[in-house]
Amino acid sequence: MRVLSESLGMSRSTLARRAKDGRFTSVEGDRLYSLATVLDAAYELFEGDVSTARDWMISPARGLGRKAPLYMLRTRVETQAVLDLIGRLENGVLA
Repeated sequence: MRVLSESLGMSRSTLARRAKDGRFTSVEGDRLYSLATVLDAAYELFEGDVSTARDWMISPARGLGRKAPLYMLRTRVETQAVLDLIGRLENGVLA
């Protein structure tokens, strides 16, 4: 829960409350959508290996300026950078 709340830019208590109520602000909803999109792409990159995808998401990536992909989802530009990196990795381009 801590890692998820940090990646979404909200406190754990806020995340828990929003999840319980089933209501997120539009900004929070955008961040959740970005997270889901990137997680789906990472799972695909690692052929459904959840453990490897999770490890990759929390590890600093050279192609992202040594930032972990999970922490690069607060803006559309950051999210697109992560998706671009995944695309390069899928196509064998060094990142």
